[in-house]
Amino acid sequence: MQQLEFWFCKNHLIVNTDKTCAISFHSHQNRYPSRSHIMFGNNEITHSLELKFLGLFIMENLAWHVQIHSLHASFSKIYYMIKSLRYIMGTQMIWSCTLHIFNQN
Repeated sequence: MQQLEFWFCKNHLIVNTDKTCAISFHSHQNRYPSRSHIMFGNNEITHSLELKFLGLFIMENLAWHVQIHSLHASFSKIYYMIKSLRYIMGTQMIWSCTLHIFNQN
């Protein structure tokens, strides 16, 4: 860990330990994975069961149900909007609105 801290310092990078978390990947059969105690500087890095990275929900057991639930919510909004506005607005305007809603999530 000291090498990592040195590398960040050398490259003038700052790690926000409040937003940093660790995740231990394991199979769904292993319900109690080992979680080591991680210190960066004087701060402890917390472990998380799931995190959102670049818009993708990643879980420690690599299951997809959180990502699917998130996408389902987005697609439900878009479907309702298209269904409600299909006779009122033009196709281009509906596509523009759906892209705007989808990019917000």
